[in-house]
Amino acid sequence: MSDPYLSIVVPLFNEEQNVEPLVRELEGVLGGLEYASQVILVDDGSNDATFNVARELCDEFDNLSVVRLRRNFGQTPAMVAGIQLGRGQVLVTMDGDLQNDPSDIPMLVSKLEEGYTLVLGYRRNREDKFITRKVPSRLANRMIASVTSVRIRDTGCTLRAYRADAIKNIPLYSEMHRFIPAMSSIIDNRVIELPVNHRPRIHGVSKYGLGRIYRVLFDLVTVRSLLSSLRNPSLIFAPPALLLILPALALLLYGAVVGSSAFLGAAVITIAGALILFSYGLVTELIVSLGDIKTSELARMTLVRRGASPDQGGLRRE
Repeated sequence: MSDPYLSIVVPLFNEEQNVEPLVRELEGVLGGLEYASQVILVDDGSNDATFNVARELCDEFDNLSVVRLRRNFGQTPAMVAGIQLGRGQVLVTMDGDLQNDPSDIPMLVSKLEEGYTLVLGYRRNREDKFITRKVPSRLANRMIASVTSVRIRDTGCTLRAYRADAIKNIPLYSEMHRFIPAMSSIIDNRVIELPVNHRPRIHGVSKYGLGRIYRVLFDLVTVRSLLSSLRNPSLIFAPPALLLILPALALLLYGAVVGSSAFLGAAVITIAGALILFSYGLVTELIVSLGDIKTSELARMTLVRRGASPDQGGLRRE
């Protein structure tokens, strides 16, 4: 059986009321396309009936696969699990809460085929609460653009289309799906934004909120470090750390010679600053390494129920 041309990845967490209508709406859109497709639902350790509902739908739709993570890893690791299992040349990600509109998918794929590596949806007429969702999102968009120098209108919109060979080579972990455009600049900068529909949530509750801001801030520092030094973030912090060591040693020697506790104290503080800088570089590099491990090994940490592959061959569009 031939691989599909299009793979759609949908992370899910406690979306038992949304799974079935989402899948049926998706299948209605995909049924009108001229190329083969697959849908990968990734249950991110839900504690409701999300997985059971999704598993039952596999018996009805032969292009549907369901992945169940052993615990709640978070949206980005769930997305990575689906991306790694996707067999299509084109990958589309979207939320599982019915707020993204599946009818926008053909438009994103068509634009990608014009030669782009990544097509980003941005939510026009966003249907979310102003204080808890829109305001933090706008602040995050501006902060991410300022730090990464990649100007994106809506970094939080999950509805995106990617060339599979590009997205599978971008290291993703923690909450870093927001930074995919910035991370993709390591490989390619052919990125474009298109307006997409956004619908109000009808069932369930939002998993986003002000509590995730600190994770975004931490990831932002990591991304900046990674963008500045590619695979070796510690190279950013090692030079200034070494520069601090030299005056610290001078202060230490001078303080010992003249017997000045003030100089000795200044030396200790300077050495501590150097160690902090160096340690941060090591921690950042460790995060990157662990992210690579999670990206490559996450499929082993899942239970997979895979629907049959579609019979028709996927288009080989370049």
